[in-house]
Amino acid sequence: MELYLGLLAAGAILIALKEVFDFEFPALTGFFFALPFGMVLWGLLGIFNFPEPAAFFLGFLLPFVAFYLLYVGLIDAGEFKDRIVGRKGRVSVPLSLEKSGEVVVETEFGKQFLLAKPSEDQLKPLQKGDEVVVVDFVAPFALVQLAEFQNAMDAKMARPITKLSTVIKKLVRRTKLTSQECGICYGKIPKGEVSKCGYCASPFHKDHLSVWLENKPTCPVCRNTLEQEKIIVEA
Repeated sequence: MELYLGLLAAGAILIALKEVFDFEFPALTGFFFALPFGMVLWGLLGIFNFPEPAAFFLGFLLPFVAFYLLYVGLIDAGEFKDRIVGRKGRVSVPLSLEKSGEVVVETEFGKQFLLAKPSEDQLKPLQKGDEVVVVDFVAPFALVQLAEFQNAMDAKMARPITKLSTVIKKLVRRTKLTSQECGICYGKIPKGEVSKCGYCASPFHKDHLSVWLENKPTCPVCRNTLEQEKIIVEA
């Protein structure tokens, strides 16, 4: 009984650290995301006298695998942010701490143009041609700093997503998605939120494109000047 009470208490503490206090594990994020839920369920089954080894398999092993695969499927494999944070590129338009500019980075999708702002740690303006690393990405803006200030892999591991609430929101959101991918963030676009460039027909999240055009009046993909009348909005 002491074992099960210990598992329940330890799992509950880990869940509280993640969900309430936003505590993050920089390494093995998927493992530590799934671990506490398995511990809690195993502890509960044991307290209610569920026999072993069935309690271990049904309470810990199966939930652990399920939560881990859920994390990998919805976070690691499905988030463009995880694939752009940590990338290196060069400033193509001068940046200041007050204004946004643009950086060009090489990604698995090819050359990617990103609206950019200096991160809080970048305490001087960035100039055209500076080599930078993307330390955060909240579409359509990338937060960047000079590459020599931070190792790219450290930046990529800096903000793992550990909250169950975040995963659930992404799971619910995916039920409303179309098959079209945003040309700014490369995420799937929900129904009713699709805007397309009238020149190249590239689709975008409506709000991502709107913010982009407020800062730069050209299509993020084909680079043509994109007036309002050239934007196609799908119902």
